[in-house]
Amino acid sequence: MKLYQKLILFLNVAVIVGTILSYLSPIVPPHKTTLFAIFGLAFPWLFFTNVMFILFWALNKPRYSLLSILTLLIGFNNVDKFFGTHGIQDNRPNKKEIQVATFNMQVSKDIIHIKDKEEQGQKTKEYKAFLRTFKDVDVFCGQEMGFTSNKLIQETLSFKDSHRIEEKSTAIYSKYPIVNRGEIDFGTNVNSCVWADIQFNEELVRVYSAHLQSNRISGVESEIIEAGKWERQTFIGLMDMFGKYQKYATARAAQAAKIRQHAASITHPFIICGDFNDPPQSHVYHVIAKGLNDSFRCAGSGIGTSFNGVIPALRIDYILSDPIFDIYTHNILKKGHSDHYPIISLLALP
Repeated sequence: MKLYQKLILFLNVAVIVGTILSYLSPIVPPHKTTLFAIFGLAFPWLFFTNVMFILFWALNKPRYSLLSILTLLIGFNNVDKFFGTHGIQDNRPNKKEIQVATFNMQVSKDIIHIKDKEEQGQKTKEYKAFLRTFKDVDVFCGQEMGFTSNKLIQETLSFKDSHRIEEKSTAIYSKYPIVNRGEIDFGTNVNSCVWADIQFNEELVRVYSAHLQSNRISGVESEIIEAGKWERQTFIGLMDMFGKYQKYATARAAQAAKIRQHAASITHPFIICGDFNDPPQSHVYHVIAKGLNDSFRCAGSGIGTSFNGVIPALRIDYILSDPIFDIYTHNILKKGHSDHYPIISLLALP
């Protein structure tokens, strides 16, 4: 074997070890260690890197391609968390359908930070035109909802009822009556979860809008990620980020458990929407999504990116439902009005 092939084989084995560690991320609580969680975060790139190694060895020494092939086969059930293969679905449910949207509006920063009144007015018109995309949505779950975001929703869309706690950041808007409402208290105003029991004709459905603990990466840390320079300061910054990630991932896991415990106490169907601030290959997702339908896994296509940040291919926004629901669509609106992309999904009860 040539020297460069030995080097590539070494890198291949390193990627395989990282991939196996990523498979363990959902079952290892973050308060014990963030090692698995970090590799879980990198799962999409580990997957693609394994595919590249398979192609390389297939053209050079085919037997070595089995290393990555077997690794991917072991964790094949994780692939549809990130890569959807459902394509365009034209079928409409002949049932009781509910169209649901979730959107972290980032407190409408691209409007409130504009000082020029004329420019602000133009941006407001553009934002309202974008929000009209949701005109057929039955339930809209918002996160990072400030005064301006709430005003834009109320002025643009014809929802008949809503549930929003003034000092909290989450909200639910509905075209159907809300007959009961409340919140799951996380002990903070920035991250919160509200819920509403909505009367869809003869069916009662509970909807949650959740914004789990943010990672709070500072501007300096974002610059380190974007620059990608391997300097001493970079490693110091990365270690600080990993330390914060453990703290915040642990908080998210507790919040996710609170939501599932709350949902377990009801007898009617439920839907959980929101910004979980963690990818599907995480303990947080494992806790909150276990046994539920994930709209992307049921009806998504392509790469399920929902966050428009410095780290590519992040899916951290979700629509999860009680298994009684059938899920027909999962659409990601890749518009630039927030650092998150809105998601719209069509669900139906039998």
